[in-house]
Amino acid sequence: QFLKSQTDTSKCPFRSVIVFEELPRLFGVVAERKAISWLRKRSSNRMKPNQTDLSFDDPDLALPSPENDFSGDPLANITFDKIRANHHDTLTTFEWHLIETLFVDGTSTRDQLVLETWVLEGLKIDPTSSRSTKLRRLNHLLTNSLARLGKSIQGTDL
Repeated sequence: QFLKSQTDTSKCPFRSVIVFEELPRLFGVVAERKAISWLRKRSSNRMKPNQTDLSFDDPDLALPSPENDFSGDPLANITFDKIRANHHDTLTTFEWHLIETLFVDGTSTRDQLVLETWVLEGLKIDPTSSRSTKLRRLNHLLTNSLARLGKSIQGTDL
């Protein structure tokens, strides 16, 4: 369902995703399946004469078309800065910074964050705690933060 074009944005499967952390795994599966499909198509094209590389007319490229215009969708042009400005009271400064570092900028991984002293202080964890304890506490904080942010976004008109 995620790979099919949707003309009605209210039926888009992405609207049913509640936890943000489901998306990287989902995109990994989608990318893997698209790659397999592309490789199969490519190998079958070798058997045909006069076939060159992929064309921009190839439907597998999923280029935007006029019928896939999402300009009426309020979430089509939303940015992280706009979400943060509209929902700044929902999360603490520390939670906003963690979400921005992990999911928006992508400058650090969770493993790297739990090695930072400022993160451990924010999580109120003893630096001598085990890696799994640190990660568990960070994951718990992120899950709660993203859930609160998701409820806040659902309850407002962006």
